Amino acid sequence: MTQPRPAEHCGHQPDPVIGRPTECVLRPGHSGSHADHTGMRWWLATQPAPQEPTAAEAALATLHQGEEPHTDECTVPTPGQWIWSWNRATPHQRLEAAAQFLHNATAAEACFFGAHTHQIERLQQRVTDTEALHTQATADFGRVVDRLDAARAVAHEWHAYFGEQGDAPAAHALALVLSALATGETP
Repeated sequence: MTQPRPAEHCGHQPDPVIGRPTECVLRPGHSGSHADHTGMRWWLATQPAPQEPTAAEAALATLHQGEEPHTDECTVPTPGQWIWSWNRATPHQRLEAAAQFLHNATAAEACFFGAHTHQIERLQQRVTDTEALHTQATADFGRVVDRLDAARAVAHEWHAYFGEQGDAPAAHALALVLSALATGETP
């Protein structure tokens, strides 16, 4: 049994499409006198020549430098993870993200020039001040109600006392006081 001979290769011929040197491979046993533009003839290939990355492959490698895979959507990505996700997004997803970035930039600019942060801080202070005033007013109102209840209790006691003593004018005057305390109106 005869071992097949390795394929023969001609010299480095420039490829008409990409312009890089390539090799023309012929079937074993080819007997021809093919030579390239430098006059190089056939030789036996012992190992394939290492291929250098194409310009597109090199550009793609450069594009992906610094990327880190990011698959956990529950965490905020690092810049490298964000770029990794961006480079794997569909065109539609990238357009949506770009539209959102532009919207956020416009809102941030309006917020900066409108001094929104300062206004928010000022309004938060007003809320705090108003809450303090409300707390004070509630306490003051509670004291007034307590005094009103005390005044009613005293008026009821005096009304009952003057009623028992038979002092009709005093009992009538205290009835008017009780009515005024109950309704806030005087006769």
